[in-house]
Amino acid sequence: MTVDLVALFVFIAGLLLLFVVSIWLDRRSARREAKERAVEASAARRELPPAAAEFLSAVEGNLDMPGPVRAEIRIELSDHLEDSIAALESEGLDGDRATREALARLGRPEELAQQLRRAHQTTRRLLAGAAGGVFQAGVGVVWGSIIGYATVLIGMIVIAILLNTALKPLIDFMAVRLPHVSTEQQDIASGTAFVAAIAWFPAFLAARFGVRACSRLSRRSVKTVGRFWAVAGLLGLGFVVLFVNTAQQSWLAVPMELLIPLAFVAGAFFKTGRRIQVRGAKAIGAAVAVVVVALSTIFVAGMTVSGGGSSWTSDMTQESLQWDRVAPAWSDPTTGPEMVGSASGNVSMFSGVIDRTFQVQDKATLAKFNDVRFEVWRGVPLSGTPDWVYDYVPDPAYVTPFATQTAMLVGDTMAVRFDVSDLRSTRWILFMTGTGPDGRRYRLNWPESITTSFSGTVWDWLTAGT
Repeated sequence: MTVDLVALFVFIAGLLLLFVVSIWLDRRSARREAKERAVEASAARRELPPAAAEFLSAVEGNLDMPGPVRAEIRIELSDHLEDSIAALESEGLDGDRATREALARLGRPEELAQQLRRAHQTTRRLLAGAAGGVFQAGVGVVWGSIIGYATVLIGMIVIAILLNTALKPLIDFMAVRLPHVSTEQQDIASGTAFVAAIAWFPAFLAARFGVRACSRLSRRSVKTVGRFWAVAGLLGLGFVVLFVNTAQQSWLAVPMELLIPLAFVAGAFFKTGRRIQVRGAKAIGAAVAVVVVALSTIFVAGMTVSGGGSSWTSDMTQESLQWDRVAPAWSDPTTGPEMVGSASGNVSMFSGVIDRTFQVQDKATLAKFNDVRFEVWRGVPLSGTPDWVYDYVPDPAYVTPFATQTAMLVGDTMAVRFDVSDLRSTRWILFMTGTGPDGRRYRLNWPESITTSFSGTVWDWLTAGT
């Protein structure tokens, strides 16, 4: 058993433990809130003189506390008023005078509410609320991850089925009338967008669970606590999303990531006072659905990849015409077309750096040229070429190369390196050119199509050039 496999088992065991703990906490919270609702109902059933009831309502309205706590305080004040009125009536006062005297002893409702808030909303309870809120936010992350993963995967499968069945005529109709949008990974960063979409759910539930727990333990109202959590989450998550998290970025991934802190804010405000009813059986069903959907997705993806269209044949004549716009191929009058070398080395499409080594196979031909250099041009697919075919031609919108670099021969090789990581462009063509005996510039290698990817933070992408 490898270390990676052991780590995987430990990770799965940890998730299962958190899953069980969250179910237990969910049921415990349900029992506690049932008791709180019983307290509220008991408070509503108590009958007092109209003046006393009005006084209690005024006090309760000035208590910036959760509903169950306000109900508890109202019951205590109601009991106190009942005892005080009864004692005053035993001293000979009538009901109205006894009620006014009992209320006068309690003071103004606003001042009494302020005293009660100070007594209940202590620093110790605030710290306990913060700790409990953070813990419950972690539970929300677990629940949200499970729900988000299942929802996004199921949604993707449903959309894929619809696009290939019921919606296919509409898609075909729109495809010939709308501008083409590439769906390749390096262009839309689908992996980053997928993870960001899943992250909406844990962000939403983390805020919701955290606000509720913090409000209950600190004895502050959900609205007040929610404001604090919303601001803290917006600033904290916003900072992480904008400046810390590094991933592949694109026009699709960036807005998906920016919605993560907004999902947290929504969780802190949107009907946070109400409890989401989630039970163990439903949660276990959701977990099973995740496994089933994940396996199905892998199976479908495997079929798609294995059955991909590999029968495409590039139109070399048209490509050569486009390359000749940059520099025509060198053709010796006596020997015909000649290329002086070929490229080697690995290029990862998930990198923003073009790093290649050229093996010079014909030094004699190379010696005929002056000002030998490498040129990087922005590339575009030849018209009609599928996205999955990485054969590019120079972008006709540009008449000069994006960058050039003098070719230095060291032994039998030439090394070239261009850093394009600060640009959103992902398609490039690398030429080696030189000035021939007739004073014209020719290309000296077979043009190489290179695909890169923008990797960085959201802020890097927003401030990057095109």
